[in-house]
Amino acid sequence: MITFVGLGNIGSKYSNTRHNIGFMALDLFVARHKGSFKPGKGEFFFAIVL
Repeated sequence: MITFVGLGNIGSKYSNTRHNIGFMALDLFVARHKGSFKPGKGEFFFAIVL
């Protein structure tokens, strides 16, 4: 199993900025592999890509 973690800041102030590059990279990766994000038990989202 390989795990990737992408951090980002909340709010429109940081939308499409370098502060969210980790999340944007994972979002692209998951979309290209036909995955989707789901809410976790806490303040996070996760995706499983096979």
